[in-house]
Amino acid sequence: MFRKPFIFIFTVISLFFVAQTKENQNFKEIDSLARTIKYENDLPKLVNQLTQNYKTDTEKYRAIFVWITDNIAYDYKTYNKKRKTIEIKCKGKEDCEKKISKIDNDIIDRVLSKKMAVCDGYSRLFKRMCNIANLNSAIIEGYIKNSPNQIGNMGILDHAWNSIKIDNEYYNIDLTWASGYCTKNKKGKLDAFVKNFNNYYWLTNNKDFFRNHYPKDKNWMNDSGISKEYYKNQPYIEAYQMQYLRFLKPESGIINVKKGETIKFEFNYDKLVDKIQINTNLYKNPNIWRIVNEKRELNKKALEKQKYIDYQRVKNNYTFNITVDNENLNYIEILFDYNLVAKFKITVSK
Repeated sequence: MFRKPFIFIFTVISLFFVAQTKENQNFKEIDSLARTIKYENDLPKLVNQLTQNYKTDTEKYRAIFVWITDNIAYDYKTYNKKRKTIEIKCKGKEDCEKKISKIDNDIIDRVLSKKMAVCDGYSRLFKRMCNIANLNSAIIEGYIKNSPNQIGNMGILDHAWNSIKIDNEYYNIDLTWASGYCTKNKKGKLDAFVKNFNNYYWLTNNKDFFRNHYPKDKNWMNDSGISKEYYKNQPYIEAYQMQYLRFLKPESGIINVKKGETIKFEFNYDKLVDKIQINTNLYKNPNIWRIVNEKRELNKKALEKQKYIDYQRVKNNYTFNITVDNENLNYIEILFDYNLVAKFKITVSK
């Protein structure tokens, strides 16, 4: 979903703790065991089997997190339908609580029965399992950005994730995006779910998480010091690249520049890149792939027309420069090895 000196110091220590928890703690045995446990129509029994061998809350959260992401697929067909807001008509607080509880139970029962869910189902099931294990968890509703045209705006208010509490500190996790991803057809509709565990959305540090998530209730920003503008003005980064790619320069996805000036791009990337290219509204490298007899094949003529960017690399740090020579430039897309990875919005003044 970012002060007085004391709070700043405290936050730095907290982020260091998250890094230690996420990266250095070995969850291999926990993950392996969680993936072998079967649900036998008894949720308390399942939670007990997942958590009984562990002493720390972090280990228990992890076991539940991994079980759900391994056993629940994304219900893309339900997502493609126009969902209606559930209206609850009730008389008094007690009646409302009963009806809300019934809806919650019905959703969780359906998720466990179908082994499928949209984000709301993932987050409800996780919270229920945490409640059974006496762990602190909350459901966060909020905005996400998952399209290149969302640079500079809030994106869509169409997602839910969870907040968990470890040693009196709150952290964000997203089980939906950790479970895998969906492919799209030519009409832009989701057409398949690909199971692919993504550890990036387990205890993601605030600065990374709020690049493409923002809570509806800003109180869930957890005193991070990160502003709404930070979230809104992030460059677009392809979802599968989020865990590897972090831009250092430019500091915003919206670049204001004068004609003739040079934009410096600097980023850390945890993989190797061979070729870097840019596409703009003024020039696009031709697609090197084409479909022949329903099969994808390399277009050699298109490959010969490609333009590449000269860049410098020191370990995982990459830099390159782009000089703006046309006042009609309004965006820059960055491609790694012929695949789009990021996009920046450009405003050019004379």
